[in-house]
Amino acid sequence: MTTKLLLLLAFVCFFATNMSAQLTSVSGAGSQSIMQVDDYIASLRPNETQRNATNPASHVKSLIQDSHEAAYVYSGTVKLYGDNPVALFTDVASLGAVSSAPGLPKDNIEIITVKVGNAGQLSNGINVSSLTGFPSLKYVYIISQGNAGSAQIVSAVQNNNPAVDVFYKITLPN
Repeated sequence: MTTKLLLLLAFVCFFATNMSAQLTSVSGAGSQSIMQVDDYIASLRPNETQRNATNPASHVKSLIQDSHEAAYVYSGTVKLYGDNPVALFTDVASLGAVSSAPGLPKDNIEIITVKVGNAGQLSNGINVSSLTGFPSLKYVYIISQGNAGSAQIVSAVQNNNPAVDVFYKITLPN
């Protein structure tokens, strides 16, 4: 009896671990996974043939942590900090309008950071294919500052573009 119980417990632990891993790295509508930011950066470690090339993990870390020329688009208002922004910051409500935002230089933007205030804001989804007109776009970084969990963020990403990597971070409200 105890052997069966131990086997059952081991199976449940294995199943729960696999489900947890799937929640933090679930395939979206595109071909790549949508991962938590630390997992994504860890997946970018260069192999031996890439050691002398630009380190993609360092580049992504720099884009999300360091100051760069940037644009902010909120409620239809565009604010620029520099002539050639590489980063764009917006929220879920403004995301659909960034492609048509007047006066926004789009040629050099590599990363779009989308702020999510609460899980309810994800009800209309995050349509990655709506981000046309950004020829250098490589990353969409979703920051949840409310009660949205991993599964909600991953399921909200729609029409994922295989050329754009999507990753997220969940922060606790202050």
